Amino acid sequence: MKNFLLGSLLGAAAGVFLANTKNQNTGNTFGKDFAEGIKETGQDFDDINREREKNSAKT
Repeated sequence: MKNFLLGSLLGAAAGVFLANTKNQNTGNTFGKDFAEGIKETGQDFDDINREREKNSAKT
């Protein structure tokens, strides 16, 4: 019973999250937004690594 309630709560939370990611004009954009976020995060890591390499070369 405990696992069933936990699963129900998690499922409801996921449903609310996914429902809020819909855009009225374009439909469900969750996948596109997620992929864009991953791409931006990778670019941020690249920027951080470049700055770290610059700083280590100066010292």
